[in-house]
Amino acid sequence: MTDDKAFALLQALDQRTADGTIPWSEASEADSFIASFPKYSVAVRKVEYETDRGDERDRIEIDVINAVGRVLDTIDVESLGSYDMTQTGRRIYARARDFALGVEEAVTELLQELSPSPVGKAGDGLDEEEIPF
Repeated sequence: MTDDKAFALLQALDQRTADGTIPWSEASEADSFIASFPKYSVAVRKVEYETDRGDERDRIEIDVINAVGRVLDTIDVESLGSYDMTQTGRRIYARARDFALGVEEAVTELLQELSPSPVGKAGDGLDEEEIPF
């Protein structure tokens, strides 16, 4: 795949993922998420590796997959040589992960659970005069 097409694909995935119009789900591989379309699928994953100096790093890879599950091409976003595309790939991964794992719903529910409830609201069995403070 040419770099121009890789850039265009990343930009389209970024926009549609931000809009919430791509139904990402967990893939069978750890730290990998997949979105299926009528003829092809796209998977995004975080790959951890060790540098020559022994530093732990990670990079984002995006696979284009055909209907029978064969990987047609892999984009290593860092190999595109563009800081913007590297950040775009990381953003796609983070949003795909959040969507697939239901992070927004979980945080929204936690915030509702953690928000202070009015003291002595109807139905809680508390009378304001019984509150010890």
